[in-house]
This record gives sequence, structure tokens and C-alpha cells, in this order.
Amino acid sequence: MKNGNGNGKKVLAVGKEAKLMLGRTPENITAVRPMMDGVIADFEIAEAMLGYFVRKAHGRRRLVRPRTIIGVPSGITQVEKRAVLESAGSAGAREVHFIEEPMAAAIGAGLPISEPRAA
Repeated sequence: MKNGNGNGKKVLAVGKEAKLMLGRTPENITAVRPMMDGVIADFEIAEAMLGYFVRKAHGRRRLVRPRTIIGVPSGITQVEKRAVLESAGSAGAREVHFIEEPMAAAIGAGLPISEPRAA
């Protein structure tokens, strides 16, 4: 959810919190999806969302610039990678590494990723 009150965009809620706010907000607050099909659709909001996640993960420690790993679609272009890299850097990430989403899913499912077979 973002607040578009004329002085820029501000993220008010992300994820489930934003979904719970749908239909219960004034007209100047709108729900947006900064990522569509694995591509950044709104750079300002994507950057604000990444900053929100960094702050949420590190609490009140403002000087922390974490190393991040971001899942990207396997067919992402270099231009799209650069856009994600710039947004993450602007959001406060010190280092940004990419992992393709199918690889992240395999790791999450506990599959042996160092072997050429799945089971």
C-alpha cells in the first residue's frame, strides 16, 4: 500500500498487512504491485519495498548494510538484472547476489543441487 498525498510515494504496508488494508483505506492510499512477472514495474515502490524488508530484518540498526540474495526468473535480461541491482543498492544493500528462482526452489525443497538428478 502506498500513500500518494502529493509529497512522493511512501510505503505503508507490505504483503499480508497490505492485503488486509484493501478496501479499508482512503482514496489517497492505493495498493500497487511493484514486481510483475519477476520484472520491476515501479522502481520507486520496489526500492521502498526492499528498504522496508531491510529495516524489518535489522530492526532499529540503521547503519547496517546487509549482503542480500535476490531470487530472479531464469530468463531475466541483463537490463532487468541491473534494475534489480540498482534498486537493492538504493534500498540499503551492501552486496547483491542473484539466484535463479528454480535453483532457489530446488534448495528449498531439499533436492541435491550438486548432482545431475533430482531424487
